[in-house]
Amino acid sequence: MATSDSVRSDVRRASLSILQRLSAFVNGRADGWRRIPSVTATAGGVPVTGYSRQLESRAYRASTQLQARVRRKGVGKLPAVYCLAETVLVSHSTRGRISRGERGRFLAAFSEWTALVEEYRSRAEATVYQADLQQRTYWTHVVRAHRDAAELPGSGPAEITLDPIWDKPDILFFLRPHHEDDPAATRMIRVVTRALELLTDP
Repeated sequence: MATSDSVRSDVRRASLSILQRLSAFVNGRADGWRRIPSVTATAGGVPVTGYSRQLESRAYRASTQLQARVRRKGVGKLPAVYCLAETVLVSHSTRGRISRGERGRFLAAFSEWTALVEEYRSRAEATVYQADLQQRTYWTHVVRAHRDAAELPGSGPAEITLDPIWDKPDILFFLRPHHEDDPAATRMIRVVTRALELLTDP
């Protein structure tokens, strides 16, 4: 899990800076005065503007960059987790038991990996929350300058949400995005999953 310090840091990161609030104000008022949006809407019936798309795109890019970072940082951790998992499986199949040291080393290495994933997942959540907060602030200013915008379907642009890839279990971050058919990563996941099952089954 992320440490309390990192969580507090992510909360601070999720607050809007002066520049972000100013950007939301300026763009919201400008679009409102120009009566944007008019009837432009997505298939879901919610208003869409260039600014809302820009914020959504920025949040997606940030999420993609965080995914890349967590995998780069895991370059040294993943082989260690995998090798220790294989040791657990070999000991179980040849000796019928797993030593306390083997158990401890594997679980410690896997915990390091899950803590890393959780740290970056928390950062991604903070980034998305910040982008959505900026969008809601922007929309407030749109409505103040363009009262008819309040009558559009929905309560504003669609919520900016977290990339579904972050909903994956920690172990699936062994896979690169969109490479579910990667044989090496698939084997690593199978081995690590089996080791976890052996160590957590009653």
